[in-house]
Amino acid sequence: MIAQRLQRLAIGAAAVACSGLLVGCASLADAAPHTQPAPAQDNGVAARAGVTYLAECLDDELVQRPGTYTLACADGNERLEKLSWSGWGEDKATATGELVTATCEPSCAAGKTLRYAVRVEASALAEGEAAATYRTLTVSSVGKPPAGYAETETYQLPGITPGGPGTMADAPADSPSATPSATPSR
Repeated sequence: MIAQRLQRLAIGAAAVACSGLLVGCASLADAAPHTQPAPAQDNGVAARAGVTYLAECLDDELVQRPGTYTLACADGNERLEKLSWSGWGEDKATATGELVTATCEPSCAAGKTLRYAVRVEASALAEGEAAATYRTLTVSSVGKPPAGYAETETYQLPGITPGGPGTMADAPADSPSATPSATPSR
């Protein structure tokens, strides 16, 4: 009788604990196999993910797993939208989304807005004492890009100095913040 009460108490406690989770929880009485659990993420990577950033436009404008990201900081005429990230905090993180850009023909104010699917890779992870930043952002079109636009562009970003005390470093002198190293032919 005590064993049955303990078993019911354990099942009840497990049910209460599982009800608050976002992922499903199988009944303790159900011995049938379920879907394969997701592979466990390395604890070091999981911890680093919480303090990993991209610098957006200014050194002190740090963003994590951004849903949108401005590429043309001066006028905002080129940005990434609808970003969905995986591997954040790992040496390379990837996202899919859209590149949104103004054609600027005949002028940026009067030009059309183009949208096309892209794959984004954040890499060159530099770690400081309390944070890490991705220093390179590579944007590649999924399929053929619109006429006159590059298939792949790489941006050098400001970020943590590798091995430094967590202070921000500037992007290379010839690229103020998010300047493509492969200039599109527009």
